[in-house]
Order: sequence, then structure tokens, then C-alpha cells
Amino acid sequence: MSPIRPLTLFSLLSLAAPVDCLHLSERPEISAEQSRGKRRRSKDAVLTPFLGDLSAAKKSSLERNVPLVVHMILENEPENDSYRDSALNDSKLTAASERAVVIIANNGEHELKTIKETIEGRQVESLVCSSYPWFTNCEQHRAPWDDLYIAFHDEAGDLKLPQTVILSPEGKISFHKQDGHPAETGEVLGQLQKAQKLAGPGFTQAELSQVKKLEKEALRSTEGKLWGTAWREWAAILEISETGVYADHARQAMPDLQASMSAQLESMKSGLVPGTAADTYAGLVQLRLDWEGTPLSSEISRLISRAERDKSIRDEIRAWRSEQEAQTLLEEAAELEKQGNEKGMRRALRKLFGKKYASTRAYAQACESYPQHAPKKKD
Repeated sequence: MSPIRPLTLFSLLSLAAPVDCLHLSERPEISAEQSRGKRRRSKDAVLTPFLGDLSAAKKSSLERNVPLVVHMILENEPENDSYRDSALNDSKLTAASERAVVIIANNGEHELKTIKETIEGRQVESLVCSSYPWFTNCEQHRAPWDDLYIAFHDEAGDLKLPQTVILSPEGKISFHKQDGHPAETGEVLGQLQKAQKLAGPGFTQAELSQVKKLEKEALRSTEGKLWGTAWREWAAILEISETGVYADHARQAMPDLQASMSAQLESMKSGLVPGTAADTYAGLVQLRLDWEGTPLSSEISRLISRAERDKSIRDEIRAWRSEQEAQTLLEEAAELEKQGNEKGMRRALRKLFGKKYASTRAYAQACESYPQHAPKKKD
């Protein structure tokens, strides 16, 4: 086939804007494979092309630590159409492309078509390009064409099509099919998997969104001195991926968090003495909940156990625990009364009016609120 030369290329781009393909709208999430004139359902993956220029795509590739895959396809040429219909609809390549940034570039103009699909249980109608139904308008698949010509034309200034290019997250070309004949889909898949293995674990777009949200929340939690929450949020990032810039941020933040938690715990130890033991113990019990899943959670449990065995403060601690238990029973009785559960309410009150809780504030409050159920005072 004839190569595209610069004049021809830019002449194509300067054509008048298409009437039918300039409807700009958000493309809804879909679970389908696409081909010219129809869509084939797929339960496994959806090919989602990157919308933007080559520079932005490279930035996204680096941020997600995934390869960049470029498909350049000429309009109305049999081999190019065949490449589109085979490679872009291959289920295995589509699945692998979830961990890649994918540019699909075509220089044509097409009519829009209406499709019906079920999204979150609702049937909706969407307008898509009739030849490239991954896009809601032709401007989207035409947009990267100039950048791609500049980046990938040969020494003679020709751009032989179709072309397939795979770049590492750092922007190094690892595969480039540019002889004007379609790359075999299996070859593209193999080269993509090889590039992914070399890059190491990367993010899908959904995972990247989640990681960005987690980092934002972790920074906010750290600022608010919510050490345990921040720790779990940073740890959640590492569970998604242990490589990449966000994992680096997590590993850099966590030692400082642990130091802050250790300092707070050390300062609380001095409160485990007569007079302040109950309040300090209460703080440790809450801290054990707040810091669950952190390296200090087991140390808090040991400190709580030692405090409960300390003869000099254990009576204060027991009194605090009795107060908490009595308050819980009082709240339970009130809730059961609200529900109309008379039997359950009386059972909770019987426990509360036991000797164990006689000196608690909750006991006294229950006597006032439920005098008919309270123990009779001895003369």
C-alpha cells in the first residue's frame, strides 16, 4: 500500500469538521467488544482508549507504570480495516490492555450510530462513532494523529499504515511494526505481555483512581493526627501495588507515622498511675480500636493487660469498666423499650440492677428512669 506523506496527512486533518461526528458527550461505561457496525458482548474486559495527546498518554503510562500501546489505522484501506476488526476486538488483547494505556488513532470521519445497552440495570441509548464505536465522536480518534505522525514517521517522512507501537512507562520503544502491513494480533499480545513483565506491577485506570483517593485521604488523616486511619490508608495502597510512585509515597510516610504513634503511646504510659489510670485506660481501649492493623496494636493490647493486673490501679480500671458495661445495659434497655420489647427491656434492667453495678452512674439513672423495675430500698 502507499505510505502517507506529510502533505497528504495534514490535508486530511484540515478537512472541514464532520457534521455527524461532532456530538460531544461522555461515553458511558460499557461491557462490550466493538466492531464496525455492531458490538459483541464480553464479560471479561472493555477496550477503553486514552482520550488525549501523546504527551498526556505518556504521562499516564508512567503514572500507572504500564506500557503505552499505539494503534494507528488508515481510513478505508482493506489491510487497515482488517487490523481494526481483528486486533481491537480480540478478547485476550483487550484483557491485557486493561493494564496499558491505549491510543487508537484514525484519520477518518464517520456517521454516528445509536446503540442500546444496559448500564447498572438501566437501558440507555448512546451515540458512538459507527466505525470506531470506542469513541463518542470522530474528533476523539482523530485528535492524536498529528502527534503520532511527528513521533513515528520514517526518515523519508512517510507514515506507513497500519502501525503498532509499544512503549515502556519510561517512553522507550519496545515494539514497532511500521512496514505498512498489519501486525499479527498474537504478536502484539506477546509483545505487550513482555513489556508488562519488564515494567512490573502496574495500575488499571480504576486502581489508579482508587490509589489517588487513598493517598489524598491518608494525607488528610495524617494532618488530623489520625495515625491509625492514615496507616491503614497507606497500607491499602501497598496492597494494590508495591511498586510505583504511590507505593514510594506510602513507604516514605509510614515510618514517620509509626514514630508518631510510638511517641503518643509512650506519653500515655505515664498516666497509668493512681488518680489518672481510669482515663488513661479508657484512652488506650479507644486507641486499640483506632490503631487496629498497625504495628503498635499488639503493644497496646499488652499495655492494657499489664494495667489490668497492676494492683495499684486495677480497682480504678475495674470501676471504669463497670461503668461502661452499666451504660451499655442502660442504652440497650432504652432501645428495647423503644422497639416495644418489654421482655428484653426487663432482662437488660435485671442485669443492670445487679450488685456489680450498684455504684455506677448508669445504675442511679436507671433507678430514676425505670423506678417500677428498680430494686426496693431497704428501710
